[in-house]
Amino acid sequence: MSWFSPRTPVAPQDLSPRASQNRQRSITNKVIRLEVSETENILGIVHAETIKVSVEVYDVNLSINMPEGPDGSLEFGTINVLDNKKEVLSLQNKGLYDIEYSFKLTTGSAKRGHLESHFTVRPQRAVLKASRPPVKVEVLFHPTTEVFLESKPILLCQVIDLKWGQGGETVSTIPVRVSARAVYSKYSIEPASPIDFGAVVKGTKKSQVLIVENKGALNFKVLIRKELCISLHTMEGVRRRPRTLERLLFST
Repeated sequence: MSWFSPRTPVAPQDLSPRASQNRQRSITNKVIRLEVSETENILGIVHAETIKVSVEVYDVNLSINMPEGPDGSLEFGTINVLDNKKEVLSLQNKGLYDIEYSFKLTTGSAKRGHLESHFTVRPQRAVLKASRPPVKVEVLFHPTTEVFLESKPILLCQVIDLKWGQGGETVSTIPVRVSARAVYSKYSIEPASPIDFGAVVKGTKKSQVLIVENKGALNFKVLIRKELCISLHTMEGVRRRPRTLERLLFST
């Protein structure tokens, strides 16, 4: 998307010509006449002076390209809480003069929490030189809790015209809509711990079925392994290594 704004460095409102989107810069010269007279105008004009005024009109033109989702928002998809995903924006100054950008996150609502803890923009602020190649800006989604955003304008890009005063002047704020979802892994295990095999005849085997069901939105891996006892038994001052939990359960 591109953002376009005409700027007039000279303030007189009645002399500012309309800027056309087909041109980036135009200069208009005007001549005005200043006449001085007394309040009651008894003596008429006592002094007159001609003043030449030059007005420059130019475009502030910022182009933002990003990987868009189906709804046109910056799409992060669905990830696990405490994972992270990065998307890259491309910013280019297509105007005639240097500008500056600054990204800010809107204040999170009670439902969304503080978004500053879930998103990071790098670099958050920088100067864009006129007619230079695009600059890459990384937006990192690193949720610390469950988040659900659907095409929400939470990311604001402030455009600063550096030609106006010390530090420049913010001429516009461009909202960037974001879609992102973070979820916890949800699952169930049956039967519940501990698993009771009951009485088993020596020399025979007995099995039980362990059911692990994924009840979440994302896939996850399951690893089943032997578990060693944590405590150590001491007998007559000599430490002995305990048997594994598997042997305690299945030996007969």
